[in-house]
Amino acid sequence: MRIKKGRAINWLILALSAAGIAWIFGGQRINAAQLMGGPYKMMVYQRGRPIAEKVLPSDSPEAKLVARWLEAHDSGWGLDFVNYVPRHWFVGERFYLNLGRNFAALNYQLGDDPKRWIQVSRRIEPGDEPDVFGRPEAK
Repeated sequence: MRIKKGRAINWLILALSAAGIAWIFGGQRINAAQLMGGPYKMMVYQRGRPIAEKVLPSDSPEAKLVARWLEAHDSGWGLDFVNYVPRHWFVGERFYLNLGRNFAALNYQLGDDPKRWIQVSRRIEPGDEPDVFGRPEAK
């Protein structure tokens, strides 16, 4: 049985498209240990403007809490191209985590290339964010 070249290419394109769609829409996992590295900055925004900011050392309780949260929420992330209005930001050397009321958007560096970044996001339940963003003292 011979498969025609055009038909084989169509099947290959279809298979790759299906795999790509599955990868894009929620099958990704993150590795929190690879992301963490401080010092960190915590920022609270209101109506898209910063209202408070706090610099944290790498071994601070807040940094450890965010690391544990990322480890607990390591799956269900999907590639995302949306620009979200900042609400609660936690920034490290290799990532930016923006926590909204019902989403988490994570921008992180791919490998060691400082020019290669990716953004993924996932839905979260209201109140399911690390309890570090009460209202840090402004600096």
